[in-house]
Amino acid sequence: MPLDNFSKVDFSKIDPSEYEEEGAAAKAMQERMLDGDLPEHMGMEEMMAGMGMGGGMGMGGMGGGAGLEGRDWDEYRVASMEPGDVGLTLDCSGGKGALTKTLRRAGARDDFENPSDRWEAVLRLSGAVAGGGAPFDSFEGCVTMGEGRLSAWLDKAVRTMKRGEASAFTVLPAAREGEALLSVRREGGPSAEGLPAEAVLEYEVELRELREVQMLCDGLLLQKTLVRAPKGPGSWELPGERAEVRCSWRGEVEATGFVFRGEAPFRYSRADASLLRVWRELKMKRGEVAELKVAPELAYGSGGEPELGVPPDASLLLRVAMGDWNDVEDVSPGRDGSALKVVESRGEGWQRPMQRYVCTLSLEVEVRACAESAPEKVAPEAEVTMALGGGSVEAPLEEVSRLAGLGAWGVGAALDVLLPTMQRRERAVLRCSQALVGGPHERVDVRATLSSWVRVEPVPHTGEAVVRTVLVEAEQEHERPNEDARCEITFAVRAAGSGALLEEATEPVSVVQGDGAVIRAIDAALLEMKRGEVALLRAPAAWCYGEGSGYTRPAGFPADEAEAEVEAKAEVATTVATCGWLARMAAAAAAAAAPSVIGSS
Repeated sequence: MPLDNFSKVDFSKIDPSEYEEEGAAAKAMQERMLDGDLPEHMGMEEMMAGMGMGGGMGMGGMGGGAGLEGRDWDEYRVASMEPGDVGLTLDCSGGKGALTKTLRRAGARDDFENPSDRWEAVLRLSGAVAGGGAPFDSFEGCVTMGEGRLSAWLDKAVRTMKRGEASAFTVLPAAREGEALLSVRREGGPSAEGLPAEAVLEYEVELRELREVQMLCDGLLLQKTLVRAPKGPGSWELPGERAEVRCSWRGEVEATGFVFRGEAPFRYSRADASLLRVWRELKMKRGEVAELKVAPELAYGSGGEPELGVPPDASLLLRVAMGDWNDVEDVSPGRDGSALKVVESRGEGWQRPMQRYVCTLSLEVEVRACAESAPEKVAPEAEVTMALGGGSVEAPLEEVSRLAGLGAWGVGAALDVLLPTMQRRERAVLRCSQALVGGPHERVDVRATLSSWVRVEPVPHTGEAVVRTVLVEAEQEHERPNEDARCEITFAVRAAGSGALLEEATEPVSVVQGDGAVIRAIDAALLEMKRGEVALLRAPAAWCYGEGSGYTRPAGFPADEAEAEVEAKAEVATTVATCGWLARMAAAAAAAAAPSVIGSS
């Protein structure tokens, strides 16, 4: 059955008075948007309020509590300036005008981080008295934020900057709060002797590099990022609790500088309790390089490691280059470790197959006499199909399962657990224990690459009597018809057993959802279908031509209703009209403003 056409709005069911104000406001805002007559930095909160849609649409209204309420606007803006803001001057002193910032060069477009306590900032700066005085202060080097080396005004200024940014700061006496005129406390630096205490200062500051420093595990681990993770998909991810990690590292004793391990590759599982604790506590992303200062409690402890030359109670300095990892997740029904999923390559999109979906995949199975023994492949890689949760499998899958010594359904049981967690084109292994799949082996590895699936779903509000199989997915379409929508569809209805044609419309016909123009099964399914979708519906007699259905029983429909089923192929074709929320409100407002003709002659 194809769905050709639908219109989602029935204005006879709208009370225009409910939308009059919102419609007028939305229309006015739409005209301002088209004319380009909006403030340069107008936020979503202000725009929604301008449309009459205030109250709950901002972050606070969504429960985030992290919006701009109670926060100075300049304070937010000055820390997130962009290339379009070059030359713009903003206040850094909470509206006092004591410290202002003019952007010379914006930071990296893909970098949103401002310096925090303990972070290392590489600065280059010079300062002079406002009005053309000769520079009296300059500095180039690395400082640690929050350690007290920077004057209070410079500390505040640098915290508004991003990596690569250059800005000019004007510093009034009020911003210095009686501090010395120099920006960075250091021995042998320049002198401010002779400068008046009330002088207005102008500084050019460049934040050349920024290194994130984290204090982890209650201060037992200090992690300083030397090389940031490359930008890209998954660049924000951290390894999971059971991940199998690949990295390289070098180690030395902090107190003596003794190198007890040169740079070398290292593989480990984060679930391995025998590892040094530091390997479970560090938080590194793919491609990052970090320097770790590790307390004895997370390293070799009071006993040290004599074979490596690490003394008792030694703090360590490690340099770690994080490679990649395979996440390992316990997906067993009881989270008892009987089914561990290892992702070998990630797939595409956010969707996952659900119960009833028919999945197509490539499959191979390995068995192990014990968990640590070498794997034995039981059959070559094969392409199979399987309906999730069906309790039965096709012949190729049954054959693989029997070759693995797991009976007809053992591998199917494993796939019933694995496939609902997978993306399209994902490749993953499920490590199964005997508790999950049975058989004589201590461990069975089921490796699958999920190629595709066909959606098979019960149609809502039919008590699962009507089942819809999506034969052709709608492309770039998300809207569905609502109740009373006008749709253009084609369809063909056949008896499920004999295949006899009972009814069809080969050219698009116009129907209104819910008016009974088509059998109940098709009518109910329309609410779930998208424009361009083709679906196969399977329905019992009560949802087509059965007793009391109101439809004339066609020739070829089985006489025994208890066993009568139909298959209806339907397609939704084109849209007659759709109205977004803005158009609906504007239309409702226009309807409310029009003169009433009720009762007129």
